[in-house]
Amino acid sequence: MVICQRKKGPDVSAAIKNSLNNLSSSIVKLEKAIETKKATPASKSSSQNDLFSAPSQQGGTLNPANVRMLATRLDNAINQVEQILKEGRG
Repeated sequence: MVICQRKKGPDVSAAIKNSLNNLSSSIVKLEKAIETKKATPASKSSSQNDLFSAPSQQGGTLNPANVRMLATRLDNAINQVEQILKEGRG
């Protein structure tokens, strides 16, 4: 009895390439948003606060613990993609 089968071949490769392209685009958008946020002075208007935004860092610096956590998550994602690629080639 087969519970789960992985697709192999060009469909998987195309899906991985598409996912990596989406990841790359998201990273570029994030970097641009960060630069825009740094360049734009914070306005103290009476508009409603964004409920889903992350709290701002004091002094405009990133928390080293958060940077390490994000780097670890990205490294893990890259390792998983590499493992899938290796399995697909085998």
